[in-house]
Amino acid sequence: MSKALLMSILVVTIALPANLANLLGGDSAMPLQPMSPMPLQRQPLHEESAEPSDLFDYRRLREYAAFAIHSLGRRKLLALTVFAGVLGCAVLSLYALPKEYDSEVKLLGQRNQVISSLAVPGRNMPTDADAPARAAWDTIMRRDNLVALIEQTGLVSHFYSHRSPAGRLKDRINTLLGRGLSEDAKLDVVLGMLEKRLVVSSATSWQGEGTVTIGVEWPDAVMAHTLVEAAQQSFIEARHISELSNIAEAISILEGHSALMREEVEEAAEALGRVRNAHAARNAPAPPPVALPKPARPTEASLQLKSIIDAKQRAIDDLEDFRKKRLLELQARLSDQKAIYSETHPIVVDLAQSVRSMSSESPQVATLRREMNELRGEYLRRGGGEGAEKRALASLPTELGVKVEVSERMLESPEEISKQTMLHQALSKYTALLDRIDSAKIEMDTARAAFKYRYSVFWPARIPTKPAKPKVPMVLGAGIVAGLLLALFATTAADAISRKVLEPWQVERELAIPILGRVSRTA
Repeated sequence: MSKALLMSILVVTIALPANLANLLGGDSAMPLQPMSPMPLQRQPLHEESAEPSDLFDYRRLREYAAFAIHSLGRRKLLALTVFAGVLGCAVLSLYALPKEYDSEVKLLGQRNQVISSLAVPGRNMPTDADAPARAAWDTIMRRDNLVALIEQTGLVSHFYSHRSPAGRLKDRINTLLGRGLSEDAKLDVVLGMLEKRLVVSSATSWQGEGTVTIGVEWPDAVMAHTLVEAAQQSFIEARHISELSNIAEAISILEGHSALMREEVEEAAEALGRVRNAHAARNAPAPPPVALPKPARPTEASLQLKSIIDAKQRAIDDLEDFRKKRLLELQARLSDQKAIYSETHPIVVDLAQSVRSMSSESPQVATLRREMNELRGEYLRRGGGEGAEKRALASLPTELGVKVEVSERMLESPEEISKQTMLHQALSKYTALLDRIDSAKIEMDTARAAFKYRYSVFWPARIPTKPAKPKVPMVLGAGIVAGLLLALFATTAADAISRKVLEPWQVERELAIPILGRVSRTA
């Protein structure tokens, strides 16, 4: 056994320089021949299987894996440096990269069939005419509505004044290079971000009832809450205006037709009066009656304008009343919470932000007021006014009484019978239109009353206390994994580049010599 050991050591000593040069990639070194009279035949210690099922050399894979793992122990300083650097970059990214805070509100939309059924018993409307959750996404995500939200919350100035360090650095570089953004470009950037990050969804039943969820992810926690509150209020006000505007438009159309029918009634009554006066003149001549001037009446267009103006005024009053009640509720809750918590508590900050948002004028109210002023100016240019309306309404009962009095006289000629029939038909149509107008007005009052119970908030928006993105555990976990992998790669690459024999299998595979023993190096 000792002789075999001595022979192995001798062979390794003689053949190692040449084979080591070949192992490490050196082609210029000349291999040394052993002193044995017979050349040493290199035979692989492990015969590779020719079986088609052995697609991989698992032994070699294990050896490579062991080489990489052992390199961590051989180069501890390099491994620790790379690992600490990668983990430090991950921690630094939590500070430098923009954060995203998530805020969400959920509304429950329900129909109130009690008020409508009691106020209008014969009500016959489509099932989805007043569906609470209908077209929620379209209502909120309209471009003009998003622009109104941006202007209401001051989102452009807030976004560029609260950017992350990386974003501020980018803005400074663009400014120095002369590529700064204009105000319109900044508005487009913020609008695009809001379109992507504002999420609106609804879950409805076949009748249109259900929940409406409004959420947003924004780099600032307080602004995320403000955006959600503003979007919620905008949706409710837009639905209120939409429902009342439809009924107001129908009323204006009916009142316009009623003005035309009223003229037909007057013409029919005048025609009947002329026929009777002519008949009376033939029987007993008398001086002709003096024609009295007719009071000025509003035209069809004026009546339609006045109806729309009144509807918009009612909508403004409803929205302002709703905001006042909501503001009083929030102020009362804020006072109660201040008595319990400090000024910096999240609940107090949340309520204070809601009070500030509710105190500002709603974009919908501002739009309605502007439209109403334009319509009022057009109405005055057409000769409308409070005096004209009062004169027209005051003269209505008297004129109708005259027409009824004329219609109740004895009929004396076929022509008079024909005119009387035309008058009755015109009066019937006019009365039917008045009934429809009254029903539409009752429907509007019913819709105004029922809307108070249409939406309820069962998941209110809160100011988020921690960012939703980036997630700290996920970033740190990814940093640890990436640090380990890069440290393993760095130490393995360093050992491979060093061109040293570090593992026993390198000698066995390249020299085809088994390792019979190991001698530890002593100082």
